[in-house]
Amino acid sequence: MNTGDSQHLKDIRFDREDLKSYTDVAELFDDKTWLSEVTVTIELTTSAPIRNTDGYQWPAKLTMKQGDFALIRGKVSQVPQNRKLVQSEGDITGRYVEGSWNLSTPKKR
Repeated sequence: MNTGDSQHLKDIRFDREDLKSYTDVAELFDDKTWLSEVTVTIELTTSAPIRNTDGYQWPAKLTMKQGDFALIRGKVSQVPQNRKLVQSEGDITGRYVEGSWNLSTPKKR
């Protein structure tokens, strides 16, 4: 994503309903937002997932670092200092469907 190309995120089959609760991320998928110097890291914090009725569940840490500005719906905006580093912990559920992984967005514990 250092190029501003969000195609790698689009290649992951996230649950679209889940994404609606993450407005900033959902707008990346719809090409309404471009972030400068963004790095997104998802770290799985256990060596193996937990099997449950919905698929596989992994405890995870999400870290997103942003640059100084963003282009949101055609307007340049400064990124406030308190939004340049976003960290969250939660659980990701994955289901293997039709040859690829469908992932939920991290759910807080």
